Amino acid sequence: DGTPLTGTLSFTGPDTLKTFTFTFDQPLQYSGRYFVHILPRALDGVFGHDYVFDFLFDNVPPMVLTSFPSDTDTVIGTPEKLFVTVSDMSGIDTVLTRLSLFDPTGAPVTGHTEFISGGKSPDTIAFVPDELLLLEGIYEFVPYIVDLAGNVLTDTIEFTFYLPIEIRTMPEDGDTVRVPLTAVHVVGKDRRGFGIHSVIDISVIRMATLDTIQCDPMAFFGGDSVYVICTLQDTLAIDGSDNGTYAIRAVFDNVTLDTVEGISMFTYLVDIVPPGVPILTPPPPTEVWYDTISVQGLAEPLSMVFVTINDTFRDSTVANYDSTFAFYQLPLEFDTVNILKFFAVDMFGNVSDTLEWTIRAAPPEFSVEPSMPFTETDHAFLVSVPQDATITVKIYNTRGDFVWETEQDVQMGKDVAIVWDLRNREGHEVNNGPYLFILKAKYGNGSEDMVKGIIMVVR
Repeated sequence: DGTPLTGTLSFTGPDTLKTFTFTFDQPLQYSGRYFVHILPRALDGVFGHDYVFDFLFDNVPPMVLTSFPSDTDTVIGTPEKLFVTVSDMSGIDTVLTRLSLFDPTGAPVTGHTEFISGGKSPDTIAFVPDELLLLEGIYEFVPYIVDLAGNVLTDTIEFTFYLPIEIRTMPEDGDTVRVPLTAVHVVGKDRRGFGIHSVIDISVIRMATLDTIQCDPMAFFGGDSVYVICTLQDTLAIDGSDNGTYAIRAVFDNVTLDTVEGISMFTYLVDIVPPGVPILTPPPPTEVWYDTISVQGLAEPLSMVFVTINDTFRDSTVANYDSTFAFYQLPLEFDTVNILKFFAVDMFGNVSDTLEWTIRAAPPEFSVEPSMPFTETDHAFLVSVPQDATITVKIYNTRGDFVWETEQDVQMGKDVAIVWDLRNREGHEVNNGPYLFILKAKYGNGSEDMVKGIIMVVR
């Protein structure tokens, strides 16, 4: 404003070449152009030539005059450029200044910065995305403006972006479908109100193989929208074999020929087919003399297999990926018939038919099965006893001479082997021929069982 500034003038150097410094009494505070007038005078009193120059002092950051979009704006349709118009006293530094854009996920949008006036104030600075914006939501437009004096302006402009055509599907994005699916439904709405021009494509994509499931579209146009029912040409299976992730691709254009593609993902989890009846492999016996039993079998992979015994729940297990399952030490009621029922329930709640198996659990009857004949490799009595017993075996030759005997304590069970090594009580090998045996089982309660018979020794 022409007001002179006060300060102190100091000199350094020899008389013939002085360097002088003017130090302000107060630091400069106001931005603007300053003028300097220097009038030198020699020691002899002679004045030199006037020297006048000016300089620009700028301590104010650049100022945004306008922007597109503005903060909290809603933008419908993909903009080719985003820009800010700025004013600054010293001009814009085109090297340090940059504009950035971040999508709704926080990821940076690639692009470059353009200067319409080359940095001269006022200048319009544009951000040009490398690709069209496709992700709807709230974006952050961040100008970082640096002027030639080093002052910095930074700002964050938030705006909401929508594609010109809104696309909605059923199933919706992120849905899990748990009922049989025969068609998909798509609605396209022009957000500017001009109306939908055409349905370019409706398709369903199986993401596991990326193959396309064709569908037959039927479109209903009205006002600014279109409603499309697309019936699948290949209906998805209801037995779980088609379960997985699918995408619905819809492409529309509007009256102004904006083309928009929409992709929505859904998960198909449908199985209304009951699993097969569990199979026992190998089939368990129908009679046992013990009070527990272990079984194994095959069922639908990952299905839950249940077992009841005499209509009482006993256990459950999950079939492995290779279909195998097993139950260990299932309790049986002794001295009666046990009815075992097996059924499977898959992860969708479908229940198989029931496999029924009958097992009688009872002590074995007393029996003796000698080797026929007794040989070097097969020479035993297989004894079954209904309870723990002491077994005594005595062998005689046909003349009635005593040959050999043994006594063993055995537990209740079937086919307990009592071995005779074909030697007499002196340890000598016996001759071939017939021999008489007497086998007696004495039980803890004092009762006894006995059997007599003839065996043949053949070497």
